[in-house]
Amino acid sequence: MLETASVNWSGFSEVWSFMAQIGVLLIALLFGNFLRLRVGFLRKMLFPAALVAGILILILKTILQLLKVDTNVVFDNAVMQIITYHTLGLGFTALTLKRNKKSSGKANVKKIFGYSLINGGTYMLQASVGLLVTLLFFSKYYYAGIILPLGFAQGPGNAMIWGSNYEKYGLIGGASFGLTIATVGFIVSSVVGVIYMNVMRRRGKLIVRESKAKQTDDASLNGNAPDSGSVDKLSINMGLVALAYTLCYGFMWLLSSFGIQFLTNLVWGLNFMWAMLFGMVVKVVLTKMEKNRPDDQTYRSNYLLDRISGFCFDLMIVAGVAAIEWESIAAYWVPILVLCVLGTVLTFLYIYYAAKHNFPGYEHETFLSNYGTLTGTASNGMILLREIDPDFVTPAATHLVMANVFNLLLNAPLFLLLASVPTGMFGTEGKTSTWICFGLFTCLFLIYSFFLFRRPLMRHRYPKSQEEIWTEADGYVTRESVDDGEE
Repeated sequence: MLETASVNWSGFSEVWSFMAQIGVLLIALLFGNFLRLRVGFLRKMLFPAALVAGILILILKTILQLLKVDTNVVFDNAVMQIITYHTLGLGFTALTLKRNKKSSGKANVKKIFGYSLINGGTYMLQASVGLLVTLLFFSKYYYAGIILPLGFAQGPGNAMIWGSNYEKYGLIGGASFGLTIATVGFIVSSVVGVIYMNVMRRRGKLIVRESKAKQTDDASLNGNAPDSGSVDKLSINMGLVALAYTLCYGFMWLLSSFGIQFLTNLVWGLNFMWAMLFGMVVKVVLTKMEKNRPDDQTYRSNYLLDRISGFCFDLMIVAGVAAIEWESIAAYWVPILVLCVLGTVLTFLYIYYAAKHNFPGYEHETFLSNYGTLTGTASNGMILLREIDPDFVTPAATHLVMANVFNLLLNAPLFLLLASVPTGMFGTEGKTSTWICFGLFTCLFLIYSFFLFRRPLMRHRYPKSQEEIWTEADGYVTRESVDDGEE
């Protein structure tokens, strides 16, 4: 007879351990949200409730460890890292599956691509600066600087995954290294964003719009009739996410079966990227199946997919921060401090001037949405944008979403070279490979920046009078026509 595995139902650790850890994360999220609503500082600084929850768990875990209490039952770092890894992929899958909204107007492709250039340029800037710092000053872990764009611009998921992958090259505690940078990025996103808003408002350069939208029930935003079928629509949408993610797993397993170490590291470390790819495949099939169907007969619900992705990203942030181990980053506090300070300042300056030169009329909305996204997550960017443009009157929110079409292409070189940064580039070893990657990222930064700043660099070809300015009344118009109107 075949032997089957059995569960010891009397054993707490076997039956309840995983659920206890999920429960702790969700309960902490409730407390984090409560504190954010009640504590003025947290509310004014726009700290995400998930970040507050993660810090609460981290504090509690640290206290228990100081008291010599075993915390593995409810704070198992391996489980926290697994949750962070999968919620990253699942969240991106849900976002990719969303139905495209029908636009009443023509999208400004040049401006959307400009948003992508800001995104790509910032990624390459953070990668170049991060690698330069660790190459010059931290010889034992000269490749660790590449985690700066992963922590700041990608969030805890990728920072943890690649930090963990680099542990075999000597970055002991690399997962905590990446998670710490990501946590600092969340804090920077909120604090700097709020300070920027207050300073610009006091100078009279920033107009904060009041919301004119009426409060509506969340379900009405779905655009679909209430589901009364035998299967709940949430179950259907979660099933679609699971289908795309399962196809993603099969693809990664297939590529890793070739036994090529470089390919294996690349495949499993970029689960979110392949999840998006197969999300697009499923989306194309569903779009054809749903063609000409009324909203109440479609398989997908943008509202529910937003809720699924929101849940995944909240859980990712809480678990990611909770997985930080102080002992693991004790030896890295100097490079973490240097990387985060430089990353904060240079990212601020780059996005500020890019927004100023390319998006007149809504440069502040452009800055806040991009700075929040490229130091925290897209959610942070939207939170900051809502503070000054709650009804999304400016094109900033539309550009931020639609730019994802180009973002993946512009940032692909960084993702594809992540496994080659420590060693293995063209048969090279050690620092040589890292220097080559640094050179490639720097070249890409200069190329993206040239196209982004071509107007101020080539003023003879792009006269200022012909510059496009966005106005709330007329949309995109030339500066010349605006000046004539004022006269």
